[in-house]
This record gives sequence, structure tokens and C-alpha cells, in this order.
Amino acid sequence: MDSFDTAIIEFACQWLPYGTPPSDELITRFGMTTGRYEQQLARILDDYPSQLPVEDRRRLWLQLAESRQYQ
Repeated sequence: MDSFDTAIIEFACQWLPYGTPPSDELITRFGMTTGRYEQQLARILDDYPSQLPVEDRRRLWLQLAESRQYQ
């Protein structure tokens, strides 16, 4: 996992209690849309499952699924 992926995971975990981060925050921090952020986060969760505690990974997957349901 590179430093960009690590930054996304840390950011996503910080936002877990609040839901999906606002799009302007994603543009400012990572230069990506909400859709692209969610794709990147899903890729990281798939590629590096052991890098996160199981509960955090589960909650992030649930958040992604919920977000995609309303798109």
C-alpha cells in the first residue's frame, strides 16, 4: 500500500462516524470525485484486506454499499 492509499484509508476511517465525506473535501484532499474516491477505496479494501482491523473494513464496505444504493 502506498502513501496515497494509506491517506485515503485514514481519511475514510476518520469519516466513518459521519458517512461519506463531502465532495468538496474529496476534491480538495485527493483531487477526485465521490465516485472515483469510492472506486479507489473499494480497490484498496480488496487489495489490502489485512491492513485494517476487521470491524473498520466491514464498516467501510457497508458505507460503500449504502452510498452506491442511493446513486
